[in-house]
Amino acid sequence: MTRDLNGMHTADGNHSFNEQFVNDICTGGMVLMDFQLRDNPATQMHSNWECDNWVWIRAGCPPWKGGDPRGVIGNADKLVGVRMYQQDWRAWALRVDGAGKWTVNVGKCKEWAQITVEQLSGVHGGKFNPGYRWDMLADPNVIIWPWNEPDIEPSYQLYMCEAWWYDLIGKSWLIWAEEVRRLAGAGLRASLATAPLAGGHDIPGWAPDQEYQQAAMSAMIQMADVLNVHSYGHLNHGPQFGAFGPERFWDGILRPFRPYGWKNETEGWTGGQDFGGVITQYPTKPTLISECGFFDWTDKAWPHLEEFYRVCEAAGNILLCAPFIAHSFSAHEGNRIFVRDSSREYFRHMKRYQGAPWPFVPPSPPVEEPVPVSKSNPDGYIVGDGFERKAAELGWTILSDELYHDPADRSDPTRSAFSECFCDKGRLYWHAKVGVQAVPF
Repeated sequence: MTRDLNGMHTADGNHSFNEQFVNDICTGGMVLMDFQLRDNPATQMHSNWECDNWVWIRAGCPPWKGGDPRGVIGNADKLVGVRMYQQDWRAWALRVDGAGKWTVNVGKCKEWAQITVEQLSGVHGGKFNPGYRWDMLADPNVIIWPWNEPDIEPSYQLYMCEAWWYDLIGKSWLIWAEEVRRLAGAGLRASLATAPLAGGHDIPGWAPDQEYQQAAMSAMIQMADVLNVHSYGHLNHGPQFGAFGPERFWDGILRPFRPYGWKNETEGWTGGQDFGGVITQYPTKPTLISECGFFDWTDKAWPHLEEFYRVCEAAGNILLCAPFIAHSFSAHEGNRIFVRDSSREYFRHMKRYQGAPWPFVPPSPPVEEPVPVSKSNPDGYIVGDGFERKAAELGWTILSDELYHDPADRSDPTRSAFSECFCDKGRLYWHAKVGVQAVPF
């Protein structure tokens, strides 16, 4: 089925306007944290009983504090992204060995997987739905991930952009995911998503966003059901970082969609091949944008947000966009949406965009145009129009198909292919720099 792209990241502070949040804003789904559903003694984070432990997403509830007379309308089809929250992900994934080096902590990864399964296998309702039980692991419209922005959290250090750090991120996720799948068994219908990166922390000496091609990171993306992405543009630093400015594909909101070769073509960058943003690199992977924003939820953000949603809709693989954050503490100043009535109202009434179908069906590949076939010879050899015209001009007869020769290193944009065909009086050659050339016998 298809659903709206429109969603939001739930509040981790003030829980006002819940009916509007669930009914009118998050028409496609939402993102929340595990402790909002159920106390987590391992992290000492506590749920909000007054918010019914958020089971009202599925079960609904009556009007809250005299709000919307509809109450919260329960819906089984909305996507719900669940971030397993901890203040320091390294405590549940890594350790420092005897030589003082960070390494994967297999036992802690598996313990965090067990906590994940325990937390989400039976979420009970709060005061409005005390008898309700939500087995989120058995819910096909739930997406789960183990940690958040491990390339900068809990505080950014220079080594966090090194290849070995990304290796640890990928390997620890693989252990966690394998254990979750083992523990949940055949009853697991929820999807596992990658750990979303903050992005923009390129590996020294590598191409931009090539960390997503690092072996363990690539394995994580391949093994995950869903690619999890964060995307931000600092409108508070200027419009160039929005959806229309010159930095949109670099330090802006559209970086995950940066086209292949963009940095080479626009900046003349010669440090390697720009593989494009992460969504460009994995265009057929179902993708959740579990955070996005501008650090400025005022009127000037709306055109940029609409363009971002338009790009997401056109991509064909984006399941949900969750602007960050409905409400929070002062640590997220600038990202809090519900502190302004005008911002909240904009999200309530903005255009609905269409998300990718879920279960995901990859977009159909483009239909290839048939290769024109030569008419200048009785055997109908397959050649391009350039060879056709040159042979006719010279009075030659084409006696072979056009053969293409690729360079050994296709990643180098300065090296390109050439082609040739055999004729009765010589050979025809083509190269992009010189066009069609005839070499008589």
